[in-house]
Amino acid sequence: MQKTILIVDDEADIRNLVREILEDEGYATLTAANSKEVYKLLETHQPDLAILDIWLRESAHDGLQILETLKGSDHKAMPVIMISGHGTIETAVSAIKQGAYDFVEKPFKSDRLLLMVKRGLETSALVKENAMLKQLSQDRVVLLGNSVAAKQLRERIQAVSLLQSRVLIEGPFGGNMDDVACLIHTASDQAHEPFLTYFCAAQNVDNSLDKVLQSFSSGVLYLSGSCSLSDTDQRVLLAHLQELKPRVRIVSSVLDSEALLPDLYQRLAVEHIKAPELSALKKDILDYADYYLALFSARLGKATPKIDEKVKQALLDYHWPGNFEELKAAIIHALVSTREGEVISLEHLPNGVVNQCLQEFEKGSLDTSFSGPLPVQANDLFEGLPLREAREVFEREYLTSQIERFEGNISKTAEFIGMERSALHRKIKSLQKKADRPEAADQEIAVKSSN
Repeated sequence: MQKTILIVDDEADIRNLVREILEDEGYATLTAANSKEVYKLLETHQPDLAILDIWLRESAHDGLQILETLKGSDHKAMPVIMISGHGTIETAVSAIKQGAYDFVEKPFKSDRLLLMVKRGLETSALVKENAMLKQLSQDRVVLLGNSVAAKQLRERIQAVSLLQSRVLIEGPFGGNMDDVACLIHTASDQAHEPFLTYFCAAQNVDNSLDKVLQSFSSGVLYLSGSCSLSDTDQRVLLAHLQELKPRVRIVSSVLDSEALLPDLYQRLAVEHIKAPELSALKKDILDYADYYLALFSARLGKATPKIDEKVKQALLDYHWPGNFEELKAAIIHALVSTREGEVISLEHLPNGVVNQCLQEFEKGSLDTSFSGPLPVQANDLFEGLPLREAREVFEREYLTSQIERFEGNISKTAEFIGMERSALHRKIKSLQKKADRPEAADQEIAVKSSN
């Protein structure tokens, strides 16, 4: 879609020159010579960006006053590039503090102006997209519970939010680091400014880290999964950290801080937060389960179902290696598996949750209130097998499921299930050999893997 640029300058020659430069690049333009014309145009038009001269003759408002008016109106999200032939450092700083995207001194080179326009539009697009995503996911930003770990995390978030320094959030696979980052922003003085999430594991040419760092001008830039950045991108980030605009705050999250370059870690971890595993929030699991149940029921257009007591016990006893993301997935699985008005029972939980609870019950470490009929899937799979063979079948079934889930990636599978990579390889080979025995032919479950 063609972008529209508003050009405000009291000199007709400059207005026309800038208009021609922009139109040659495919932009649509609007022009104004004074504040009255600007405000009149904005009654009927919605420009994507404005180029605004500071000194305007025969104008009720100068450029800085127009900027202040814009930032207090429905056009506050529109990036504004200030230009001036009489600019000083103080003037430029004042314009930036009032919300200008950037400042260009006259006489300017067309390439420089076009670059500023391009970056300003990119920033605006990113902020709008992020605002939309944030609005869609607003209801997921919540920290529940009364456990010691939950209270300590809330206190730490509150303390860090009062600062302007960089924050590194370290947590487990499937943890709630993204929620922690959002809450740091919403509790801070920058809550009214943009919060932009950059997913480091989903890099692409059109949305490179370098491009985002160049274009983002104010607010919180959240680097989700920064340990996934290549060494090259880590060096790019390190270089940018030395010249970031003063209103930009970097918050980042990692699964493994050792994956970061030492110098980068030192610069990102001015403040450090450790997000706990879900297993450390045992007292809060049912609160989260109820919350997600109500949330996802509403999204699916269903009445919120009740949970069987045995299901509650299973949720409490499960180890949750996939943390919050696995709990969400389990709740969604249960919701999709139930009919309207049906109580969620054990048969509606994912096999991984139920099978682990079965193992715990066999070892006598599970609360006896869990005892009762297993889901149909589990009964069909294990009925008639001695305990040792049932355990082997379960392990093959479980590992097959997890390896397929991670598309054959052994490293990610090992991290998720809590095994060393080499130990997982040995376990797979052992189970494959046992599955090849003649007596096991009828129950063979192939475990496929790749590096």
